[in-house]
Amino acid sequence: MRSTTKLRTPVGARELVNDSAEQGTWTEHVVPPPANGDATATSGAQPVMSPNVNLSELHHKLIERFAPPSILINAQYDVIHMSDGAGRFLHMPGGEPTRSLLELVHPMLRLDLRAALLSAQQSQMPADTSKVAVDLEGEQQAVDIHVSLAPDMAPGYLLVTMEARPKGAIFSGARETRPDAVAHQFKIELERTQTLLRDKVEQAKASTEELRASNEELQSINERLTTVNQELKCKVDELGFANSDLHNLMTATAIATIFLDRDLRIMRYTPPAVELFNLIPTDIGRPLTVLRNRLEYPEIERDARRALSELIPAEREVHAAGRWFLARTLPYRSSDDRSGGVLFTFVDVTVRKETEDALRALQAEQAADISALLRLQDLSSRLLAASELAPQLKYMLDATMELQNADFGSLQLYDQVTQTLEMISTRGFDTSFVEQTRTIPMDQAFASARAILRRERVAIFDVELDEGYVALRPLAAQAGYRAVQTTPLIDRNDQPLGVLATYFREPHQPSPREQRLTDLYARQVSDVIALKLSEQSLRLSEEAFRAIVEQSALGVARCDFDGRMTFANQRFCEMVGRTTDELYQLHWKEFTHADDLPENERKFARLAREGTPFELEKRFIRPDGTWLWAGVSVSVLRDRAGRPYSATALILDLTERNRAKEASRESEERLRLVLDNAREYAIFSMDLERRVTSWNSGAERLIGYGEKEIIGRFADVIFTPEDRAAGAPDLEAGIALEEGRAADERWHVRKDGSRFWGSGVMMAMHDANDNTIGLIKIFRDQTQARAITEALAQSRTELEKALHENRIARDDLETASRAKDHFLAVLSHELRTPLTPVIMAVQALARRPDLPETARDALEMIRRNVKIESHLIDDLLDLTRIARGQHEIIIEPLNLHAAIAGAIEICESDIRGKEQTLTVALEATRCQTIGDAVRFQQVVWNLLRNASKFTRKGGAIRLLTRMSGQKFVLVVADNGIGIEASMLPLIFDPFNQGGEQIAREFGGLGLGLAISKATVEAHGGLIKVESTGRGHGATVSVELPLSSTA
Repeated sequence: MRSTTKLRTPVGARELVNDSAEQGTWTEHVVPPPANGDATATSGAQPVMSPNVNLSELHHKLIERFAPPSILINAQYDVIHMSDGAGRFLHMPGGEPTRSLLELVHPMLRLDLRAALLSAQQSQMPADTSKVAVDLEGEQQAVDIHVSLAPDMAPGYLLVTMEARPKGAIFSGARETRPDAVAHQFKIELERTQTLLRDKVEQAKASTEELRASNEELQSINERLTTVNQELKCKVDELGFANSDLHNLMTATAIATIFLDRDLRIMRYTPPAVELFNLIPTDIGRPLTVLRNRLEYPEIERDARRALSELIPAEREVHAAGRWFLARTLPYRSSDDRSGGVLFTFVDVTVRKETEDALRALQAEQAADISALLRLQDLSSRLLAASELAPQLKYMLDATMELQNADFGSLQLYDQVTQTLEMISTRGFDTSFVEQTRTIPMDQAFASARAILRRERVAIFDVELDEGYVALRPLAAQAGYRAVQTTPLIDRNDQPLGVLATYFREPHQPSPREQRLTDLYARQVSDVIALKLSEQSLRLSEEAFRAIVEQSALGVARCDFDGRMTFANQRFCEMVGRTTDELYQLHWKEFTHADDLPENERKFARLAREGTPFELEKRFIRPDGTWLWAGVSVSVLRDRAGRPYSATALILDLTERNRAKEASRESEERLRLVLDNAREYAIFSMDLERRVTSWNSGAERLIGYGEKEIIGRFADVIFTPEDRAAGAPDLEAGIALEEGRAADERWHVRKDGSRFWGSGVMMAMHDANDNTIGLIKIFRDQTQARAITEALAQSRTELEKALHENRIARDDLETASRAKDHFLAVLSHELRTPLTPVIMAVQALARRPDLPETARDALEMIRRNVKIESHLIDDLLDLTRIARGQHEIIIEPLNLHAAIAGAIEICESDIRGKEQTLTVALEATRCQTIGDAVRFQQVVWNLLRNASKFTRKGGAIRLLTRMSGQKFVLVVADNGIGIEASMLPLIFDPFNQGGEQIAREFGGLGLGLAISKATVEAHGGLIKVESTGRGHGATVSVELPLSSTA
């Protein structure tokens, strides 16, 4: 560094500062080497170096002390490292800290340092600058700058050394340079600077324009930012409100909610979740899985993990402390559309659960009610159609016990004469109890007697606790019952008919449903009993009346308004010389004299039109041509509504009228006897002033007056006061006197003041000269018949309404059934159509000799499955034909054992495939009959297939035949899964397989037994299924009659 060095001095140093990429203009200066001076030796003693000194460290320290200060920089002039003494040449400027050497170096050295650095980088050679005047430590010194490169050791790095010359070495003037070279260099630099300055001016103008445009754009952006800022402020306010609302919502909601992060740590929760998970504020951030909760929800962690991994929501009902919750697991996303965690909600559905349970219970109760009502309707129909009352009442008792689930039952009828209850029907009691309670007086403590006396239901929850039952507790203990419920049977006139009683082994409180349905049963039984008793009474009365009529000397006949004869007593048959069968085929005109027809037709037409009775004398023509004079009195018979529906006639033979008076007296005596014997009819005669002149025993029994006390009194006493005030007796007598006859139906009064509904007729009496001599009235008590008729009409109305509703429901069911049958028929046809080409293709492939064995196995599998599907389709078609009544049976000679053998051969492969044991015992001594062999083989195949299907692998199946009298019996039994008792009544229903679980496990359509039942019944046989329950196997029995012609 002491040799002469060419130094490049930069011109335009400012431009180099602004744009380091541009190269400045340089001039070369020859700097003479400094004067060599001899080193001054330091006298004195030499210090001794310690033998423990690290020579490398010593060497470093000596360099630091004696070598010129140095700075290591990179290509961007950033300081990488510097020696201890270099700091005196640096100056830390104000503002942002920097590592740039050009910024840190002393300002008086900056220009020369830049020139040296540029020279070294351009030439890739060391560069020097000497004697740069610098103010250091308050005085001016000369500083030499040397820039060195070592590309082999540190490529891209520069070493800058600065050495201050001794103070005495300050040169006079400035640097040692060549003036011409420097001037030239400055000229070049000046020109270049001017060029750069012009470029900068142009750039400045362009920048000014750009700045102006940018300023405008910035102003527009600023305005937009102001708008955006305002909108952002509104959004922030809205977000604040939303957060407030969300906070209030979470606080106020009744739904337990928990937010979890991806690690299932609790982020936030609503107040209702505190109770379920026992949460406290410090649980925020804790994993949910470590907290103990009250939920019966072991799958909670699995649902949460699944929601995170698969983003699939989960929902299930869980139980907690007597309440039900609908637990929903939902994944939720963060604002950057990433999975943020899991949301659990627990909605209290206890009320809904209880409501659903209550609804199911209500539906079950309604179904039971409908079943009970249908059974009641069936029982009512049977009761109405039955001729004997007692056997049918037993069915009603059975239905009531089944309804109440009672252990014992009895039905007693009330005898109004003896005022006792007579046992009619019992169930469950032994003979000893029945004998002791066959007749129950009203003064005993029986619940039945209480029910009759109170006219209301009597329910004893526990006979051991009922004070009124103390005397009968031993009898109850003997019979084995603890609770009693008795329902009185009351007719529509509030008269007791009997008691319907049920008994229970344990204390029992009847439910409202039991009471409601039992009352309905009792009401129906009461109506039927009253109807049957009325019918019986009416039948007895009619029989007595018929006997009276048959024994009467008067001819009695009845015809409809078309003139056709509908009744004739024996006397009338004798008068006209014809039998009753002959008369019933004739019109009354056909045996009436032609001369008498005009008047007879006129009066009969008026009778049919207006109901006006009439009397006349006419001649009846006998078959032998002779004729008979007779007096005929014709009136109408009316229904309950008062409408005439038939004509009745009393015929008196007048042929012997002029014969001896004795004959007339005898006839009158016979008539009196008739009247006296007609106890069901009140018959009395009156003079023209309506005073009683004769009074038969029937009138005495019905009205209460004896013959002696009524003779001579006015007959008006039998009319009610209001009818007498209205002039009814005068009106009736006037019509009878004017027209010969007056029919009457009205309320009458007995001697004791009681009233009854009387129906009868008043007729005028004539002497031999046809003079009117008085009146005769015939009537009977129709009170009970009227009440019965009204009750029957009401019951009929109610029954017709129920039947109408039932008919509507049945029509709807039949419509749905027809739609279902049509669908099954179409479906079966559409399913069968593609099977034919499949079967043909399988058969064609099976005949190919080059077919591999594996392919043959596959074809066999296809054939079996197609055969199974074909059987299923056949079952569907058979079910459709059965529903439509088109189940055809081909009658031909049938060997039952041969058909069974064929079915066994078909099912053998299935049974062998499940390693099951089939035991066959064909022990029936006769097996020939007539029937459909294919259908019967289908029945056996169905039974064997079901036995194999519902029997586990390795199970046992038994098939046997035997004789039962003249019937052939087939039994198929297995030790399979068995049948629950509740499913046995439904086992023959189509599509029923004993429950959804069995259907899912074993498959099939559930049609086999339904088709088998229809086939067996079409052969006149019977099929039944028995099983002691699940796991105990099942036994199917088929009974078929054997035809004698087979």
